[in-house]
Order: sequence, then structure tokens, then C-alpha cells
Amino acid sequence: MNLVNQEIDNNPIVTDWHIFPFGRSTEWSVFREDKKVRIRETHPFKEAKRVRYFSEWYRPIDVEIEIAGEQWMDLWIAADTAVWAARDTHNRFIEDFKPDPEDPTVLILSTGS
Repeated sequence: MNLVNQEIDNNPIVTDWHIFPFGRSTEWSVFREDKKVRIRETHPFKEAKRVRYFSEWYRPIDVEIEIAGEQWMDLWIAADTAVWAARDTHNRFIEDFKPDPEDPTVLILSTGS
């Protein structure tokens, strides 16, 4: 079990499908087939190693963050870190990940406000 799972398992306000922000700046809003993705499940992006986020909110910046594991929660941690690093205080909802067509080890993050 990694540190992310320990933090979730020890936090009584976290369920399998929703996280109430616990010191993080973003909210999980990823859906597949009209159902919210359960963060403890394994994500389908087997080759992914990094999350890329481009923001123009504070200043134009392109950020890449390493993914620490194979669960959706690990993607959320990387995505949240990327949004924080970009100083994007407007787009707080983590909405989707798409493989970069030029580099399948990179997932491109989509956010919303």
C-alpha cells in the first residue's frame, strides 16, 4: 500500500467515488460512461508515466508531473500537483486525461472551473 492509499484509508470523509479536498486545491470530476470514476480502481493508461498540464490562467506555463502509481488516485495526485505548480486557481475540477498522440507515456490533463 502506498502513502496515497494510507492517507485515504485513514481519512473518514473520503469515499470510493468522491474526495472532499484534504489540503488539495482541486476536485475530482472524472467520468467514464456517465459514471464517476472510482479513485481506488486501476486506471487504463498502462504506458502513462507523467501528467502534462498547460495553463494560461496565472501565466502561460506547461507543467509535467510524474505519476506515482497505477490507480486513478495517483493520477489525481499528479494532476493536482500540476495545477498547483501552474498556479491555476481558476480551473479546480480534474475532468479528463488523454494520451499524448506523440508520446503515450504522457497524459494530457483537462480541467474545468
